[in-house]
Amino acid sequence: MHQTWLCFIFSLALQIPNGALTNFKNIILQGFGLTKEESLLYGAPSGAVQIVSTITINYMADRTKNRLYWAIVSLAIGILGFILMITLPEENLSGNLAAFYITSASSASFTLILSMISSNVSFL
Repeated sequence: MHQTWLCFIFSLALQIPNGALTNFKNIILQGFGLTKEESLLYGAPSGAVQIVSTITINYMADRTKNRLYWAIVSLAIGILGFILMITLPEENLSGNLAAFYITSASSASFTLILSMISSNVSFL
């Protein structure tokens, strides 16, 4: 029963920053000094990063048979991106964009946790 609540808390905690990045992506990019049109164009690669990181991290988790470790790695990459966005100066557009893009890697942990729920948690 504790596993179920931990998975619920993890999923909820993951979706809060995910929702903020998804819904306010253009506003965040405009904060880097981009126009509305530029923020739409520069926001597109985050989807590609999300697809590639999800496939890569899930492949590594399957290959090493350690889903939890790779979920933590995925979240650590996302946290690194958030820290870099906060600490880099606004004039460093390339660094801020790279930090914004790598935050998308954290979504790979959600698929790993979903697979752990289906295989590790049972209700008696």
